[in-house]
Amino acid sequence: MIIDSGKQFGTRWILCSAIAIAVECEPLMANDSHSTIEEVVVTALKKAEGTSVLDTPLSVSAITGTELEDYGFTSVMDAISINPGVSTAKIGSQGESIQIRGVSGSLGDSPIGYYLDELPYTRVGQNVSPDLNPYDLNRVEVLRGPQGTLYGSGSAGGVVKIVTQDAVLNTLSGKATAGISNTERGDGNWKAQAAINIPLVDDVLALRLVGSYIDDSGYIDRPLEDIKNYNDSNDSAYRAKLLYVPDEELEIKLSVWQTKNEVYTPFSDSNFDAAPIIYNTDPATGSPDFTSFRPADHELSLATNETDLYGLVVNYEADYFQLLSSTSYMEGVSTQKYDVAVVAGQVLDFDMKTFGQEFRFSSSGSGPFSWTGGLIYLDMEMTRGQNFLLFIEDAPDPLGLEVDRATQTSEQWAGYGELQYQMSDTWSLSLGARYAADERQIVDKNPSVMLGLDSLGLDISRSENFNKTTGRFNLAWTPTENSLYFLNIAQGFRAGAPNSGRSLIKATQLDTNIPTIAEPDEVVSYEIGAKLSLLESGLSFEAVLYHLTWDDIQTFVSTVDSSNGGLVSWNDNASSSEGSGIDLALHYRGIDGLLLSISGNYSNSEYQDNVPSAGIAAGDTVFLAPDKTLSASGTYRWPLGSYEGVAFFSATYTDERSDYAPGFAYTSDAVTMLNARVGVENDNWSAYLTGENIGNEDGEVSSLAAFALVGANPVRYRPRTIGVELTYRFD
Repeated sequence: MIIDSGKQFGTRWILCSAIAIAVECEPLMANDSHSTIEEVVVTALKKAEGTSVLDTPLSVSAITGTELEDYGFTSVMDAISINPGVSTAKIGSQGESIQIRGVSGSLGDSPIGYYLDELPYTRVGQNVSPDLNPYDLNRVEVLRGPQGTLYGSGSAGGVVKIVTQDAVLNTLSGKATAGISNTERGDGNWKAQAAINIPLVDDVLALRLVGSYIDDSGYIDRPLEDIKNYNDSNDSAYRAKLLYVPDEELEIKLSVWQTKNEVYTPFSDSNFDAAPIIYNTDPATGSPDFTSFRPADHELSLATNETDLYGLVVNYEADYFQLLSSTSYMEGVSTQKYDVAVVAGQVLDFDMKTFGQEFRFSSSGSGPFSWTGGLIYLDMEMTRGQNFLLFIEDAPDPLGLEVDRATQTSEQWAGYGELQYQMSDTWSLSLGARYAADERQIVDKNPSVMLGLDSLGLDISRSENFNKTTGRFNLAWTPTENSLYFLNIAQGFRAGAPNSGRSLIKATQLDTNIPTIAEPDEVVSYEIGAKLSLLESGLSFEAVLYHLTWDDIQTFVSTVDSSNGGLVSWNDNASSSEGSGIDLALHYRGIDGLLLSISGNYSNSEYQDNVPSAGIAAGDTVFLAPDKTLSASGTYRWPLGSYEGVAFFSATYTDERSDYAPGFAYTSDAVTMLNARVGVENDNWSAYLTGENIGNEDGEVSSLAAFALVGANPVRYRPRTIGVELTYRFD
């Protein structure tokens, strides 16, 4: 079944249940009640035919594109953080770390899968995911728990799927949004966003174009440099999506998505000041001169990130099966500068390329058996450089020193399949398996590193093959049409990661044994869940109990270099974790125009081993994983003459989070973010008064122990920001 999203009527869409999986909602007509519950089509299980929410026995939630815009989200990371058991942390300037149910990555590949439509946004050796602009999306989905069968490597903790709006045949429509705001302690901010759907050939061809630009003022001062509000940023995103439907069975989508941003690292103290210093280098010895220092240049906090993603999705539907081909190519460059090294400025640069191809087959039609299977190929490459900027007193320019440059590659093949058997009217059984092969290689390119490796008798190029089989067992019981109970056992894994040649040289000099390439780590999850819908009272409820084990965690470990007192660090399978938790979600829509939602998670994922070289003790919480998260949101609409009054609010609470280094631990504050919007709208116009961080939360959101150890400030929320926003729509 090919889904045509149909005509939109302003923002008069039903707010779909957050317990839905990858929801597709039918739009409300202009005179429909907002309390009406429309049919939800489930698509995240990669099946040819959609299923209802209660027929989907997994821990998955979604927020629709309309909700994203109604609530004023300008960040995908903010949107996914309202899901139970999900949190995000900004630890640098390239993206954010995502934590789901106590699974979080400090290095190596990210353990959380990240997808744009059918296209994997996968980057080898990157443990963070980009924070994308959610304008004109269809939905954002979060699959909680291991997804190793359908999604493979890098989905050990779960998957985030960002689904864009398709072009719509035979409908000329569009929208434009403009907004201005002011940040406390800062200056003015502005944004301009627009989308247009253009039919090109009746019933055959349509194009959708989307553009967005956001300019945010700074709010952090640099007193040592006498600079106010230095950390201004800008973010641009442009997307084109072409839909071609030559006949009823075939659908072809061609897409291009470009994102670019310039940001400064948002590290500051409680007064929103940043005053980093860098010690000068003694030119005679090449060592730091701890009697001479200078203020760090604020330009050493700047990062630029740019990514282009190209996709081709071909969907063919026959009478009894569906064939989907997804082809993608992504390339990106990133330059990150840090002034937290104390004895030098640090510049990291990345050049990334990923090619992906997936062929997926799935059954359609009636019968007790249904199946999904596919083949996936991924070819990824990343070149990473690390440079130090050494400052010498009275010298006009810093001395650049390249200390590491290497290219890491991954070539993956995988085959997967899931079979579902409807044993009776109320019982169903699903079994899934996946086999994956991954060849990882790293080639050191820095001449000094090559020379060191050669002199130590080590290979310049190091490679290793990983092979992994994962599975899923799922048993579902639906005693009534409004209830679902399920048991789910699933595995997920993350491929191993090679250590840098620089670390290998240092470790050999210090007679320390480290692996050339860390082995894969694996998560196994056991969960029991229930989903209930009480339509007469307007209540829906979800509860999931789970227990997971995470073995051979790739861990950042260090030892002291006795020659200079510095640290030598590498990646090792040095720890494991275990924990249990509960996800809860409750939604109420029993009063016309009102929707209330509350969700939360409690988890006690803890390290099981003492790892002194990582600063970890048995019983410590997992890297950046909070014990508790809680979110609440509400929407109320009421008649207001020829318009409609609208009010939205959301609150998100994230518990303390910790990171570790030898002899040191950093723990953030528990923080609460409050946002609200109130305004009026009709079918064509909407105007809002907006408020972000209206409680002016200034607690410490996150930091890495390695940064805190050298005195770097943590990340804090942007201060209270109040603004106005105007949107025009036509169709």
